[in-house]
Amino acid sequence: MVASLAAKGSKEVVMPVSAQAGASVVEPENQATGLASESVVPMPLHKRLRFRMAAASVLGLAVLLTIYTVLISWAIGISTDAGMEARQAVATQIADMVDDLVGLAIYQMGMLAVQVDWNSSGAVSAPQATALANSVRLVSALGSVGVVNNDGRLTWSTGKREDEEAWQAAPALAQALRTGVPAVGQALASARRPPIAVAAVPLWDAAGAKAGALVGSVQLAPTGREILPLPTKGSGLLAEAVDGEGRVLASSAGGEVAYLIPDHLALLRDAIETGRAKAAIHGEETGHGHVVAFAPFKDIPGGIVLEESTDAALIVPRSLQRVGSAIGIATLIVFSLGVWWHTGRITRPVEELSVAARTMAQGSFERRIWVAGENELGLLAGSLEEMRVRLKGAWEQRQHWLQELESRVEERTQEVHRLLAKVISAQEEERQRVARELHDGAAQYLATLLVSLDRIELSHLEERGAERDLWQRVRQEAGGALAEVRRLISDLRPAALDDLGLVPAIQGHAENRLVPVGVSLRFEVSGQERHLRSPLETALFRIVQEAVSNVIKHADARRVHLQLEFAPESVSVSIEDDGRGFHPETVGQGFGLAGMRERASLVGGFLSLTSSPGRGTHITVTIPTPERANG
Repeated sequence: MVASLAAKGSKEVVMPVSAQAGASVVEPENQATGLASESVVPMPLHKRLRFRMAAASVLGLAVLLTIYTVLISWAIGISTDAGMEARQAVATQIADMVDDLVGLAIYQMGMLAVQVDWNSSGAVSAPQATALANSVRLVSALGSVGVVNNDGRLTWSTGKREDEEAWQAAPALAQALRTGVPAVGQALASARRPPIAVAAVPLWDAAGAKAGALVGSVQLAPTGREILPLPTKGSGLLAEAVDGEGRVLASSAGGEVAYLIPDHLALLRDAIETGRAKAAIHGEETGHGHVVAFAPFKDIPGGIVLEESTDAALIVPRSLQRVGSAIGIATLIVFSLGVWWHTGRITRPVEELSVAARTMAQGSFERRIWVAGENELGLLAGSLEEMRVRLKGAWEQRQHWLQELESRVEERTQEVHRLLAKVISAQEEERQRVARELHDGAAQYLATLLVSLDRIELSHLEERGAERDLWQRVRQEAGGALAEVRRLISDLRPAALDDLGLVPAIQGHAENRLVPVGVSLRFEVSGQERHLRSPLETALFRIVQEAVSNVIKHADARRVHLQLEFAPESVSVSIEDDGRGFHPETVGQGFGLAGMRERASLVGGFLSLTSSPGRGTHITVTIPTPERANG
């Protein structure tokens, strides 16, 4: 009990003070400042501060530039949409003009239809032909006119053969003859040079019967001329009238009738088929982009396709994009250079202060702190210089106190170790004395009592039944008392430890305690067995003794593996059981573990324990041999 308390006192007092003393001797400067010895930083403080300041400023500028970019993008988007809408509006105006021209042609053909008295056969007399020819010259919307009877046969015409072929194949003529209502439409694709539209107006005789139809071709202008008076030549602007299949019926660039460029036809096909307006940018990825706008006709399939290069159509947003990007990049570069230069002026004094602070943090107070100027950094430097002077005085005084404290702690530590060793030695001596007294006293008396009881049996109890039963009970109790006394003697100081050595003593004690209670023991010895100093052997035996006692009292184990290993510079004992186990962090210093650790530490060794509920316990004790022991 005294040894346990002394050992606990040594852990609470000696170990922390020794750790502090060791740390103060090795790194006194770090003890003064409370900082670790590693003072290396990846980058000097002033540079890191400079980078942070510059980064913060540039980040703020980047936010402003982001807002600026969003606004510029918004303005560019609005300008782009306005440019696209303007081109679409031009295409719509041209389409409206074409629709107006078609409507005018229908009106003019209606006026022609009532100027002649028609007969039921649809034939045209010479006077009628002359009147019609004179009237056609006055009509501006029609390129050519013809008369068709009810059978669809052409009876009179002012057009060419290709015009007559276009009339015969036009769905509008068949519709007017069938329904008796004016109709307008486009020529079929078979025509080589189809007109913009084919208009047909039914004819009526004097009796009100249908006499045929007046049919005509609506032309914007002869092929090869501009379709509208727009400044298209040399400007990149192109206007084309297309039918529902994408054929170019007329173009401001002139030329033969053809189909739209396949890319444009694919881009506008849905708009042409559905008859809705559309504007898009084509060819931007190739560097030769242009705006394509489409506006449908109202009365006939197809519409107007307007093409113009993006540089001309979107000159405002493109100029805004180039100028805005250049201004943003130039502003960022100039501002970043200015911030870098200005932060350099600020961080140079900070470098001086950081070096001085780092020097003081490392325990050196000889470097004088000085920064020119009456600004905040100058005032901070003056305060740090005053602090340096005070810390230097306090440091010198602390060093004196620390040296004195270390010497006193070292003396007390050595004294505690000596006292603890004396307590353990006295404890073992007292165990030996009590063991000898029990052996020479109580054990001898009990042995003599057993011999006397045997003599009584031989001489007096041969035929007495009741007395013989009493004698047997007394003899059993005396034998049990003698065995218990001998066990106590063995626990106090086993004779095998002094007579036979460490290995037989440990093996015998384990077998005598474990086997009688039904625990299987596997004992192993490895390495070159040798005698150790008496304190080492006693410590190992006591640790094993406590471990075996814990197995019996708490483990509820069925098997125990005890191994003793002799290494060249140490001796280890391992005790492993298959018992119930426990959580070491929750048990604390129970189960005699504190005493086992204290005994190991007193001879310079250490104890490790591994356990978990349901998986048994494993204890290993390693003690250095005298060549390395410090106890």
